[in-house]
Amino acid sequence: MEESRNYIQHASTSIRESCVKINDTIEKFKKISEASEDIGKILNIMKSISSQINILGINATIEASKAGSYGAGFGVVAQEIRSLSHMTSESLLRTRTLISYLQDSIHTCSGSMCDNSQTLAGIIHHVEKIKRSFKEFEETALVQKEEINQLHQIMQKLNVSTAQNNETVHNTNAICDNLFINVSELAQMTSNMHSLPAHYNLQ
Repeated sequence: MEESRNYIQHASTSIRESCVKINDTIEKFKKISEASEDIGKILNIMKSISSQINILGINATIEASKAGSYGAGFGVVAQEIRSLSHMTSESLLRTRTLISYLQDSIHTCSGSMCDNSQTLAGIIHHVEKIKRSFKEFEETALVQKEEINQLHQIMQKLNVSTAQNNETVHNTNAICDNLFINVSELAQMTSNMHSLPAHYNLQ
């Protein structure tokens, strides 16, 4: 019983520690989610900058075409700027998609951990009930042990009394045997006394 109680205590402590760790992880997930939202805001700013760069590239291309052969080199640079803006937009879109997936995963994991934390809290509740049951059982067992000890003492006294009674009965039987012998002898003596007058012709 003591080992079982210690095992339950150890299990309860381990579960509580697991709940604390899960709650800490949930808080970290919340912070990561908040950081992801901040990154999303930064991506919006970068998207706006990329759009402005693209507009600047278009304007530069138009101005380079107006300059004719003198603006040919500038037109190449403007085209590269537009290409870079397009690549940046695609990268931002992929990054946003990944962050969205990350946020969904974090939300799912956080929900699962909340459920696990609640489940563990329920397990702790049941473990505490088992602990109380063990304590009540132990108290009952101690009471029964004391009652059994008292009963054992009574039985020992009863055995002593029985032994004394047996000895008394044995002594009584011996006395009865002696008494029977004495009565038999007395009866014999009485019978002999009755035969005396006839033997001696006494009237």
